Amino acid sequence: MTLPDDRQMKIGVLRTQSPCVDQLAGSGCLGGPPDDVEIMLVLRQDRVFYSYRDLKLEAGDRIVAVASPAAWGRLREHLDSVTLPPAQVAPGSP
Repeated sequence: MTLPDDRQMKIGVLRTQSPCVDQLAGSGCLGGPPDDVEIMLVLRQDRVFYSYRDLKLEAGDRIVAVASPAAWGRLREHLDSVTLPPAQVAPGSP
């Protein structure tokens, strides 16, 4: 989703080899200026963390964030893209 200020909201999966694994989400380990990447929430298995700053990140965490296109380019070092399956339309739906 692209926002009016050209920032984008995306979901990325924290890679096993990222130096952010075992770091606090609020530590700035994702790089860039503090306002360059805004983590909205962290999804882990069947749990959602909204208060994430003191959360220790784990490999496989799905991170929902808002960032500039340049920041998303840098985040490729840490995050894999999430590919969503195509929407399923029930038979007979308009």
